[in-house]
Formats: sequence, C-alpha cells, structure tokens
Amino acid sequence: DVYDDIVMFQRVIKFLFKFPFIYNKYKKICPFDIYSFIEQFKDQIDLVKEANNNLYFNELYKNNKFLRFPDIYQISKSVLIMSYEDGFDFNDDKLDSYNREKLASIFNMFFKSNIMIYNYNHGDLHPGNWKIQTYDNEYRIVIYDMGFCWKMNDSIFTELGTDLIDTFEDCDTKFDEEPTKKRLCKLLKISIVTNEDYTEKIKDFIDKSYNNISPWKLCPVKLFKNVILFCSIEDLMINPILAQGFILIIQVQKIFEDNGLMTDGTRIISSKEIYRDRYISLLTICETYNIFDEFLDFIKSKLNTKQQNINNIFDTISYDGHTLSKLENLLQ
Repeated sequence: DVYDDIVMFQRVIKFLFKFPFIYNKYKKICPFDIYSFIEQFKDQIDLVKEANNNLYFNELYKNNKFLRFPDIYQISKSVLIMSYEDGFDFNDDKLDSYNREKLASIFNMFFKSNIMIYNYNHGDLHPGNWKIQTYDNEYRIVIYDMGFCWKMNDSIFTELGTDLIDTFEDCDTKFDEEPTKKRLCKLLKISIVTNEDYTEKIKDFIDKSYNNISPWKLCPVKLFKNVILFCSIEDLMINPILAQGFILIIQVQKIFEDNGLMTDGTRIISSKEIYRDRYISLLTICETYNIFDEFLDFIKSKLNTKQQNINNIFDTISYDGHTLSKLENLLQ
C-alpha cells in the first residue's frame, strides 16, 4: 500500500531528525520542510482529491475549446475511472509552427491564469502530463494527472500578487539594474520562512550575487538555487508554496523559451517587447476565440499601465541584435 509506505517514511524521517547532527546536515543541504512535501505526496494518491481537482478545472475552463480535461465516470477512495484521452507530444512533427506557437500561447495563459488570477495550480505540468489532441479540425491541449494541485494562502497571494510572474517578465536586467534588484529582493524575502527581518541581509546577498548569475539574472533555475543558497547560509527554511511556484515555472520554462514567451540564456526579451508584442498577441487570441476572459482583463490592464511610447518606425519593429539600431543611427 503506497499510503502505508509514505507514513512509514514519515516516521523514519521524524526519528532521524531527533539527532541534531542529522537534522542540521539536512537543513544545510536541503532547506525544505520535508513534512510539507510528504503531505503533498499523500495528496497525489488521494483519488477523491484528484477527481475534485479535475471537476474544478473542467468547470473553470468549460467554455475554452482549446483545453480538455478527462471526464470522470466513477469515483471512490480506491477507484477513479475517467475517459481515455489520447494525445501526442507538443514537439511532434505533425504540429506545424503556426499551431505550435498558438498552443504555446494558450498553455501560457492557462498557466498564468491559474497562478495569478485563480490561485489554484496544477502542481505537476511536466511534458508527460499534457499532450496535444486533434478535435473538430483544430488542435487542443489535454491535461492529465490532477492529483496534486496547490494554492497560496491568502496573505501570501495578496502580498505576492503577480510578482512571481512579473519577476520574469517585467525586469530589464541589461538596462534597469536597481528595479530588477528590488524585485529579486522582494521575491527572496517572500520565499523564506522567518519571523525576523532579513531585509538588509537579503539586499546584501542580491548585491553580491547579482553579477554571478549573469548574463541573465532571471533564470528560474538560477534564482531557485540562490534562494536555496541564502537559506543554507542563514539557516532558514524555504517557504514550501514558493518552492512549488519555482518548480512549476521551471517545468514550463523550456516551452515558453522556445516559443518566445520567456527570456532564455541567449536572448533577453525586454519588458517593452513583452507588452508591445507578446501581450498584444495573447490579447488577439483571447478576443478572436472568446477565451480566458479574466486573463484578457489582466492583459488590458497591463497594457494600459505599461504603454510604450512610439517615437519612430523603429519602435514598432521587434529585432534581435544590433542591426536595426545601427541602421537607425545611420539614418539619423
């Protein structure tokens, strides 16, 4: 029985942690609340919770023809029978570039709506838990395995708001170093579990480590490693919910990078480009297909707040490198 195995593991951990040497060694290497993670494993094997999570997402996105969740036929504590939903991998050659980019945008909005608006997240969005499905001469995303879903408590959600996502979208590391550092400090402060004020220590840590994580300061893997490092140095624990947020972003990072929805190590997408091009593209999809209504309102609010001034024709063109900027200087 899997549940019994988890309980036995939990008892072994409690026994081992009675020895200070073992506990302190664990905290230095892995500053996570292991008991919270054990409880999350229990959630993953709870079929009733999985069914309720499935019903939640089915109801929430029932009018979105690009998202599919299995239908539930029968549920008990030991049995969960759902519809069989076949699908193929997102990177399969049968998906053309136009539909791949569109589906990446839809998956992006599903991810962001859950974490920023509804505060209810599918906790395991690795590539095996979602596939592409052909339906009614269109392609749609089918989502599997909703055994583990999570949310932030109200105080963290109120304080964090959209900052977890904004940190990766709204910081121009090449041009605006101080605003970027402030956002990183805020994210690190929320990521630790403590009743003490670590503001100055966090600021000092970010100042010292900022150049060590270049050329891109906002890689979620690098940021998560730095959160772990800071907790190890200061003998602190990482907030388990924020840890889940980092893990979730890391799981979807590759698809967003490959489709121009997130900065990668070779190309920094400025916040100007995000709000001028990326968000306008997402807005167009929402309005064309009448989907993600609440996220559409969020996009419009962001675009109104972050309006970019267009001074000349070059401000309306997206480009990589320096070719167009050099041409602009020559023409001027």
